[in-house]
Amino acid sequence: MGCAVLWTRRHGGFRVAAPTRSVYALLQDMGATSKVTIEGVLERVVYQGEEDGFTVARLQAPGRKDLVTIVGNILAATPGETLRLRGEWVVNPKYGEQFRVDSCL
Repeated sequence: MGCAVLWTRRHGGFRVAAPTRSVYALLQDMGATSKVTIEGVLERVVYQGEEDGFTVARLQAPGRKDLVTIVGNILAATPGETLRLRGEWVVNPKYGEQFRVDSCL
């Protein structure tokens, strides 16, 4: 994940900050984000809408220390199942980094 360099008038210099939602929104507007594929084991389903199938779940992906939050329409996902997902990384202002699923491969 990249960083944003910010000019701070109060401190009279530059500082490096974690990316903010506005940075990601700008990148998305410019078309700078791209679709990626991730694979991992579904650890748990946090929420699944009965009507639309919208799902929030946690995935253990190789090479990542923490569980990945995945969001999107993921039908009939079962904990312990290995999923291969196509989508993009987004930052939700309330919940933080998430992987927005476009399709299950």
